[in-house]
Amino acid sequence: MYRYPYAFDLLILDELDAFPFVGNEVLQAIANQACIGQKLMLSATPDKESMELVKQKKIELVCLFERPHKHPLIVPKVIQVSILIQVWIVIYLCIKFQKEGKQTLVFVPRKNDGKWMKMILNVFVKTDFIHSSTQNKDEILDCFRNKELSALVCTTLLERGITIPSVQVVVFKGDHSVFTTASLIQIFGRVGRSFKDPEGKGVCLCQASSESIKDCVSQITKMNDTVYVATKK
Repeated sequence: MYRYPYAFDLLILDELDAFPFVGNEVLQAIANQACIGQKLMLSATPDKESMELVKQKKIELVCLFERPHKHPLIVPKVIQVSILIQVWIVIYLCIKFQKEGKQTLVFVPRKNDGKWMKMILNVFVKTDFIHSSTQNKDEILDCFRNKELSALVCTTLLERGITIPSVQVVVFKGDHSVFTTASLIQIFGRVGRSFKDPEGKGVCLCQASSESIKDCVSQITKMNDTVYVATKK
């Protein structure tokens, strides 16, 4: 866009609150300079700066919580247990989902967690691990999409922009600081995206329910309630 200043009448920007756009004044300035007309900015989890602009009435907010297939968002089940029990639950769920013909995305907070989690899960179900530094990301994702893997351990790299039919989501160490409210909402939004299978399971494992976890559950519930009320009217 920096090559075309003042050139566009409409700018549609998806994932407004995602890297690298969020908090980047240079990219924001380029976008503002390129568009002389209307800006349509999309996000399931708008950041504080955007919401502040809404309060100041500098931008308008339109809420579209209903999914295309009309089914509600998956509200995660929060389980508070020790780290050791969390590991056993991850193993149990991956085996259970595999028997049901489902695949599992296992989100971990750090690469080190992913490395040993992959090793453990591989004893029970075919598993791989993907993170930002993985060299063969596309190859691993293709294997998962082709159902050559039962489970895929991942960092927040896959919290956005991936749709796998009939996938289930488990978050390990959900109370870790890397899992923000926005991150968790995006993560559990991976479940039930398919028209053929709009249902699914989302499980958040933690030692204690953090503010991010509570806010995630609260916001997803409110989104679903908003759609229900609007439908009833």
